[in-house]
Amino acid sequence: MIKVCWITKGPSNYLTDEFSVSYLKSKDIGYTNNLLAADILLAPSQLSRRFKLLHSLLFFKKKIVWTNEPAFDRTFENFRSKGKTVMNAYSGNVFMHNLHFLGSYHYDFDNDLGINLHDPPSKLMTINDLKKKNQKCLCVYGYRNPEEASIIYQEGEISLNEARQDAAQFLYDKGMADIMGKGWPKGIQIIEQSGYDSGENKWWIRKIDMLKKYKFNICLENTAFPYYCTEKIWHAIAGECLPVYSSAGNAIYDTFPKNSFVDMSEFASLEQLYNFLKDMPDEEYVERYNKCLQVLRESCRNRVQNPNMKTDILENFVQEVRALAGKADPLPNGNRQMRLHSDIGT
Repeated sequence: MIKVCWITKGPSNYLTDEFSVSYLKSKDIGYTNNLLAADILLAPSQLSRRFKLLHSLLFFKKKIVWTNEPAFDRTFENFRSKGKTVMNAYSGNVFMHNLHFLGSYHYDFDNDLGINLHDPPSKLMTINDLKKKNQKCLCVYGYRNPEEASIIYQEGEISLNEARQDAAQFLYDKGMADIMGKGWPKGIQIIEQSGYDSGENKWWIRKIDMLKKYKFNICLENTAFPYYCTEKIWHAIAGECLPVYSSAGNAIYDTFPKNSFVDMSEFASLEQLYNFLKDMPDEEYVERYNKCLQVLRESCRNRVQNPNMKTDILENFVQEVRALAGKADPLPNGNRQMRLHSDIGT
C-alpha cells in the first residue's frame, strides 16, 4: 500500500472524509500519521512555515500540494517538478466541470451544501411569487482588503473580491442591496453576519432561507478561472433568487444558457447594472429564473446518473500519487476529460 501523510493537522486536510478514505483504500492508498513512514507527504499550501521547513528537512520525500481554494496555492505552471506535484485550481485536474459544488462539497457527498441531488428545488417562479419578494439584491460575503485578496494571472487580475464588493456597496448606496457578512466599512449597515462567518456548521441553511426573501443575489466567485464554480450560483437558485454572476474568465456557459442569470461582465458600469436590475420586466425575470432552475435540476440529474462525477477528483489524485510512487504515469497537465454540458447550456 502507498502511504500518504498530511503535513498539516486538522480540518484543512482534504480528501479525508469517509467516502474518500474508503475509495483511496480500494486503490491501495492509505493514510499514516508518521511523516517518516509516508511515501508521499501532502499539504494544502506551499506558503506555510511548516511546509517550507519539512520540504527542506525531508527533501528526499515526494510531495503533493492539493487544494481547491484558489488563494491557498497560486502556482500557474510547473505543476510537477523535483518530486513535487501541485494540484490546485489552476492545474486542470482539480476542477474539470461546473458541478463540483452542486449537492456536495466537491468530493465529499456526505455534505450536500443544502441541495438534495435526488430531490432538488422544483417550484417554477410566477409573477405572483415575484411580487411577494423584497425587490432588492442580497449580498452574502465578508469584506476583505482588495490588495490582500488580489491574484494576478497573465498580468491580469482574476480575483473577483473587489468587483463584488464594489457592486454590493454601489447597490447598497442606491438603496437596492442588503449585505450579510462581517468586516464591512463603517457606514454600511449589515443585516447580520453570514452563517459562514458566525461559525455555523450548516451555514447554507440560513443563507438559502434569507435568499428566498430577495429578488436578486450578487454571487460572484472569489476567483475567475475555468471550472472554478462553487455553491454560490446554485444557492441563489435554490433560494428562489435570480443570480447576478460573472462569466468573465470562467466556463459557466458550458452549463447555463445565455439570458438566464444576469451576467455582470456584460455591463460597462455599475450604473448600467443597477438600471438593468431596477427596470427588468417581471416577465423577463420569471423567464430567466425558470431557465436557471431548469439548469439546476438537469445538473443534479447529471451528477446522480454519472458515477464518475463522484470519483473524478479522487481518481486524478490517485493517478498523481501512483505516478509519484513510480506505479503509473501521471495525467497530462491541464486534463479536461470530465467536461460535462447541461442540455440547456449547449
